[in-house]
Amino acid sequence: MGSRFGRGDRGEPLAPKKRARIERGQNARDNPIYGKIPLIERVSNVPGRPPQRWFEYDLDWQPPLPAGAVRGDPKKQRFCFMCHHPRHYYVDLQ
Repeated sequence: MGSRFGRGDRGEPLAPKKRARIERGQNARDNPIYGKIPLIERVSNVPGRPPQRWFEYDLDWQPPLPAGAVRGDPKKQRFCFMCHHPRHYYVDLQ
């Protein structure tokens, strides 16, 4: 049984979880449905704190629309930028 200090059964440190990090200069995130979705860099300017930077999907980008698909409006959708991607179009599945 692991302990609360992040050690495995044999006392070795547990492997850190790998997060999909976006590095400076990387301007798109691969998506299996839509291909490369462009990203926009954002920077917070809170007085008294160092600036924080993060990336968000470009909600104005529109991929090519496949036959029979209906265009989605990502600006009207609610989703977590860290966990999900916007729905740029919808298609019927068999």
